[in-house]
This record gives sequence, structure tokens and C-alpha cells, in this order.
Amino acid sequence: MPLKVTQKFSQQGTKISQRTVTRIMKKNGLRSRTVKKYKATTNSK
Repeated sequence: MPLKVTQKFSQQGTKISQRTVTRIMKKNGLRSRTVKKYKATTNSK
């Protein structure tokens, strides 16, 4: 889920686990955006 946030912290030199980031995000009501799956727009037969 918050993998990019964890990676950003490690780039800045702060060591923090992904689980900790998840917990903090949940506590503050933050959610990650999910990539929408492909949706067929034509009914081909």
C-alpha cells in the first residue's frame, strides 16, 4: 500500500518500516490511490 511513501523516507535517510507508515496513514485517515483495472468499452462478439 504505502510502498512509495516508505521509499521516499528511505531516500531522505529516515529508516521507517512499511507497517509503521500504514499505521500512521490509517490513523490520519489517509488512503492510497489504486490503479483502475482495464474496462472493456465495446461488446465485441
